[in-house]
Amino acid sequence: MYGSTANGTFLSSLQISPSSIKSNGTSLTFNTISTSFRILNIAQSPDLSKKSSTAFQQNSIAIENSFKDIFGQQLVEPVVTNLLNDSLAVMASVDLYFENQTITSSEVTRVIVNNEAVFKKRNIILDLLYMNPEVAVLLNFTFIQDYTPNLSISSSSEATDLSKTIVDLLTPELRKFYGNSLQDSPSTSFSNRGGLAAAFIQYKLNYTTNVDINSLLASLQNSSLINIIHIATLSVNNIKQSFDVFTIKPRFTNQVFSTELKDRKNQKFINLEKNITNGLNDILRNLKVKQIVVLSFQEGSVVGLVETTFASSITSYEAVTQEIVNNQNKLSSQNLILDPQSLYTSPQTPDSPAPGSSVPGYGVAIIVMCILLILAIPLIIVLALKTTLCQKLSNACSLKPPYKRYSEVNVASLFSNYRTHSYEVAH
Repeated sequence: MYGSTANGTFLSSLQISPSSIKSNGTSLTFNTISTSFRILNIAQSPDLSKKSSTAFQQNSIAIENSFKDIFGQQLVEPVVTNLLNDSLAVMASVDLYFENQTITSSEVTRVIVNNEAVFKKRNIILDLLYMNPEVAVLLNFTFIQDYTPNLSISSSSEATDLSKTIVDLLTPELRKFYGNSLQDSPSTSFSNRGGLAAAFIQYKLNYTTNVDINSLLASLQNSSLINIIHIATLSVNNIKQSFDVFTIKPRFTNQVFSTELKDRKNQKFINLEKNITNGLNDILRNLKVKQIVVLSFQEGSVVGLVETTFASSITSYEAVTQEIVNNQNKLSSQNLILDPQSLYTSPQTPDSPAPGSSVPGYGVAIIVMCILLILAIPLIIVLALKTTLCQKLSNACSLKPPYKRYSEVNVASLFSNYRTHSYEVAH
């Protein structure tokens, strides 16, 4: 409920139950529709569950005003009852109060889906697939590029440019499967997923179309999309294919690390990335590699953190590294001299771990000390028997009082150099 003061508008925490409202002494009756939906672009936060928090207040106002615009005068009041962190996104629960208006839940859902653009204007991106699976195509994936905060602002040039790039790549591929049922101008939203930019892209359909999602995924994985996203993260309508992803750390001894290699957009990064992916693609072609992505570079000389993706259950990490070591000459053709040990293999024994003791250094020292101690025990016993060492040790460890040790000797002789004196003490 809103009010005003001399200083401006204020937001009151008071809530009025519509069923308690009376007009001219007569209780008003309402048709109450409770609905819930996912919001894709709101960052999950513990504050969303607190109705007094700024996050709850701001998002609630945006949602409620969107409903007011959609339904107009027929809607008495929309009330956001909860904002909860769902496993995928943020779940909103809303009560809609209609006066003398016959409307069903399914009709409310249809109106919301048809007017999702109204919510989008207030930066509320609805998950249409959750509301009606027959009218939406939802794609979710992670980009190769890093996340930046501007991507969460839909009006920013960065978000606009990335949206255009991805839509231009996706739309032609989707039309091969959905045809004229696919509407233009999908909703796009970006978020932070472990430091990488993640996307929700949502298309609306004019009518229901049966599509083989696995065939669609295979088509997308072979398109130009592979150049900008991690294909192992790609899902369509929450369906994704299984992959085996192996991360390797090849070290290239003829390369020199520099700060330019920390920036994916730097030409030095791009050139080295291209050489590595070309060389590894050539080597791993026989294993039917799906994608090779250079994630980052580290010092020493230059170590690449490289993600290799394969269809599920057709190879193993050992087989991948063996193939690289056995064909490292193909990396040499890209001016890359590989250190085989960086893959924990060697050309002679590719499946063996890197040489080195399996026992740490301090463990070896302890073992040597124990052996020496065992060898020394017999010598100590012989020495003890031939000397008074046992007696001395016995006396040292005895719990008897000190004076007892002198009971068998002439105590007076111990003090022969001392004289005694007597004194009279006054009483």
